[in-house]
Amino acid sequence: MSLLIMSLMISFNIANASTVSSLIDYQVFRDFAENKGIFKPGTENITIYKKDGSVAGILNKAPMPDFKSVDRSGVATLVNPQYVVSVKHNGGYQNVVFGNSGNNPDANNYNYKLVDRNNHNRLDFHAPRLNKIVTEVASSSITEQGAKQGAYADKKRYPVFYRIGSGTQRIKDPNNKLTWLSGAYNYLTGGTVGSPSSYQNGEMITSRTGDTFSAAQGPLASYGEAGDSGSPLFGYDSTLNKWVLVGVLTAGNGAGCCGNNWAVIPTEWLENTINSDKDQDIIYKKDKGEMIWSYNKDTGTGSLKQDSVIYDMHGKKGTSDLNAGKDLIFTGDAGEIVLDNSVNQGAGSLTFNSDFKVSTKNDSTWIGSGIILNKDVNVLWQVNGEKGDALHKIGEGTLHVKSTGKNEGDLRVGDGTVILDQQKDDNGNVQAFNKVTITSGRPTVVLGDAEQIDANNIYFGFRGGRLDLNGNSISLSRIKAADNGAMIVNHNADTAAKVTLTGNGINNTNTDQAYLGFFGEKDNSLTNGELNIHYNPPSDKGFLALTGGSNVNGSLNIDNGNVLISGAPVLHAGNTYLDDWTPSDFVFSNINVGG
Repeated sequence: MSLLIMSLMISFNIANASTVSSLIDYQVFRDFAENKGIFKPGTENITIYKKDGSVAGILNKAPMPDFKSVDRSGVATLVNPQYVVSVKHNGGYQNVVFGNSGNNPDANNYNYKLVDRNNHNRLDFHAPRLNKIVTEVASSSITEQGAKQGAYADKKRYPVFYRIGSGTQRIKDPNNKLTWLSGAYNYLTGGTVGSPSSYQNGEMITSRTGDTFSAAQGPLASYGEAGDSGSPLFGYDSTLNKWVLVGVLTAGNGAGCCGNNWAVIPTEWLENTINSDKDQDIIYKKDKGEMIWSYNKDTGTGSLKQDSVIYDMHGKKGTSDLNAGKDLIFTGDAGEIVLDNSVNQGAGSLTFNSDFKVSTKNDSTWIGSGIILNKDVNVLWQVNGEKGDALHKIGEGTLHVKSTGKNEGDLRVGDGTVILDQQKDDNGNVQAFNKVTITSGRPTVVLGDAEQIDANNIYFGFRGGRLDLNGNSISLSRIKAADNGAMIVNHNADTAAKVTLTGNGINNTNTDQAYLGFFGEKDNSLTNGELNIHYNPPSDKGFLALTGGSNVNGSLNIDNGNVLISGAPVLHAGNTYLDDWTPSDFVFSNINVGG
């Protein structure tokens, strides 16, 4: 048994491999597109260097945007929790995935399917609806001005534009010689775009992005190639003080030359398209009693009835038409909804603007695209899901899961709080969810007790979030965390919590495992209760690397094996490591080495 503390730096070689300048290290363009290295969201005054060490320019007109509203292939951008935008001529893509590139199994990525392409009748533009609410990332803000002639040439309001995409990758030298690097859809690159001019009454914009070495195109000039159709153009709106999605790339002028065109987001059309997938808002009256939800799976229709008031709803039609399902928005007084039948709402979602209890008296289940709980809203959820389906939850509100028995469904949470408080059935069976994925960095999942879920089925996906042990003890083989966004905390001030790691690495086939996340609470406004960590692998050769840091009111106990406490090399695009290093701070009340 041993404890190792490391603070050295590790170097790895990389190979340079989009149409961008050959004078700048290609890794810079890849890091830019993936918010890796020096391009973390919010970073300001980023200096760009050429290969010879001279300064190419400084990105100092706006803070670095977060590009993660763009899907991993770069062809579509999330503009609503359930809608992406792209070009209608790209009829080939049928699904989108959000989050980091790569195939890390601990990311537990979700494959969102397009259920309606929503093609614009004139523009090369569409706004596909997805089968589920996206939990991994937040939607991008869109331009407030829309299709307005000359709007985006206003350098005072829009001082800078950036693009990313995964089209054919080339580099260009100052003599305009092109070198092919990769075909389309293999990886993302990005860079700067010169202020675009308008045509077609402002519905389209264009910029000479192929002028790679022109100062007007910025220090990281980036020209969209074949395969970049649908990729986003972002502009910084200095009036709103935020980045907005301005348009989607529709065309270029051939390899390496000369400019790109974008369809500007048709804001009114987009709003109408999204609203067309909503049923009538439901207004609850507290003095009218509970609301009964009836559903006919054969017709895919149902109703919600409160006293004499009836609201029609629409769910999945037939065996495959998820798009027939419409969204429901609950407003008015706090109230109670009782499911009289199992509901399959297809791609329809539930949005709660008031506190509600959702229950069933006959073990009915609910399937849909997900639920949105707005700020300060509390929903008591007493309905189970079904095997093979996942309940997607976003919004800042709190979902209190308190049904009965073994819920075979999964949970994917991207915002707010979820309290797991499932109750035992008459046979003593209890399971809040089969699998839980915490993602986006925004949510907190609270354990009501240690029996709510098999801890081995908890995943910290892209950017993670908090798992609040709430004074409970869990034991698991290893922590499944995709990146350093994972946090294991104890917000219970009165009862200590414990984590015991008992296994080996991925698939239990080797003795090494790593936890990139954080133990303990780092937000001083939140309770940081006692938390004790035990590492007890089956072999004394077991090796655990802790690289994310800690702030633990409790002990680290190395009962067997070896633990490394260390910072980590900076992860660059393409899962590449250079010679830069991220230090991590670790705080434990005690570190105990020994059985």
